[in-house]
Amino acid sequence: MNHGPIFDYRALVGSGALSPDPAQLLAAEKLHLLHARLEGYVPGREKGGLRGLMRIGRPDPPPQGLYIFGDVGRGKSMLMVCVNGTAVKLGRP
Repeated sequence: MNHGPIFDYRALVGSGALSPDPAQLLAAEKLHLLHARLEGYVPGREKGGLRGLMRIGRPDPPPQGLYIFGDVGRGKSMLMVCVNGTAVKLGRP
């Protein structure tokens, strides 16, 4: 997978548009993990087997979200732009 928030963040740092920031990097990594979990998530689908095909039983729980906070000017909105640029569109079950 060569797309996602961490790749966008690294590209911005690599181009000189951003200065490296350990807190932003950590947030970008966590957002990337969430992005990867959302890629394989289908709302209302149970994992494998006949029960999954027939949609019987409990569906997969949705991936846990991420709460980002920090001082003004720390790059929270910029990170969300990286996320929105690579957002996974979830379909209806």
